[in-house]
This record gives sequence, C-alpha cells and structure tokens, in this order.
Amino acid sequence: MKHFCRQASRLESDAFERKLAPGERLRLQFHLLFCSACRHYRRDLQMMQHIFQLIRTQPEHLDQGMSEEDRAHILDALKRISAE
Repeated sequence: MKHFCRQASRLESDAFERKLAPGERLRLQFHLLFCSACRHYRRDLQMMQHIFQLIRTQPEHLDQGMSEEDRAHILDALKRISAE
C-alpha cells in the first residue's frame, strides 16, 4: 500500500500546481476511497493552501492574532506533515 500512498501524495501535491489528467484524478479518487491516511493528508494540504491564500490575499489580518484552538490545529497539522 505504501507505493500507492506515495503516488497519491505526489498527485495531491501536483494538483495544486497543475490540472491532473483524467486518469490521474481517477486513480487518486479510487485510492482515497480506501486510504484514510491519504484522505487526512489531502485535508491537511487543503488547509495549508487555504491558510497561504489568506496570508497572500489578506495580510492585514496577520497581526490580529488567532485563537489558541486555531494555533493548536495548525501546529498539529504541521507536526503530522513533518513526521511523514
């Protein structure tokens, strides 16, 4: 299964930079049906993309701080990613 997870994570990352081919999208979606680890990875990537987009488009909100809950959630996600 590790081989498929490696391919899925590469496709997930690629999807942020380019449009996946239909066959790539199909393979990724099929894998995600059965692999909760890759679904979590996808969710974390999407969350990071959302955060980076907010930073890019609304930098004025950076100095307003964030809730401890949001800070903990981001820290947990970053720890999971760095552990992989």
